[in-house]
Amino acid sequence: MSLSDPKAFQRRFGALLADPTAAGLEPALVRALTIHRNTATKAAVDALGENYPVVRALVGEEPFMACAVEYVSARPPVDPRLCDYGASFADFLADYPPFVELPYLRDCARVERAVIEALFAADAVPASGSDFDGGIDPGLALQLHPAARRVHCSAPAGSIWRAHQPDSLDALDALAWRTEDCLVTRPANAVQVLPLDPAASAFLEAAAAGRTIGEAAEAGAEHGDLAAAFFSLLAAGAFRRPLDAGRFL
Repeated sequence: MSLSDPKAFQRRFGALLADPTAAGLEPALVRALTIHRNTATKAAVDALGENYPVVRALVGEEPFMACAVEYVSARPPVDPRLCDYGASFADFLADYPPFVELPYLRDCARVERAVIEALFAADAVPASGSDFDGGIDPGLALQLHPAARRVHCSAPAGSIWRAHQPDSLDALDALAWRTEDCLVTRPANAVQVLPLDPAASAFLEAAAAGRTIGEAAEAGAEHGDLAAAFFSLLAAGAFRRPLDAGRFL
């Protein structure tokens, strides 16, 4: 393999790692490539476990590792930053035969993926109640904070995530089994997952779609206490701080 063309070398090396025996190489080189492949596979499997610790805890260490090995084989990393690996893991879980009777795992993985995205999202100043001391312009379209994610789940996946955190006082067996919308965001540089009431979820969904505050308020008011919903979203750091109409910090 020539090093004169780095891209071609990387493609060739990647193909050899995928199947070290395919090119008729010398046995010593095949062994070396196999060792390298096994090391890279283990690193990806370990990274997946670190990125999805709640899913791992729910199914157990050995079943998770068996699943992770199949995922890595089917969808190997394409980015050296393994802290971001596993973007399609939730979809993979939906079709993974041993877990088909655990459909809530997909929702839990979607929440954990949102947590990863929130952790590495860009910084921005979050909006707070004081930004609206002079009144709320119903024609202003709020922008979501770069770290904010709304996740709609058919299971209480946000609450399951919260119950698995080290400082949690929630008990898994006390959770109400129902659909749940949650907000994943990063106020004060710490990722949090907040289950949303229907009014807050509807307001956030409308805001994320680019609707104005007035339009989002109409959507949220159909489902409950709008004022409480709006200020709970502000407290969670869901939006960027507006400087004036059309401009955000």
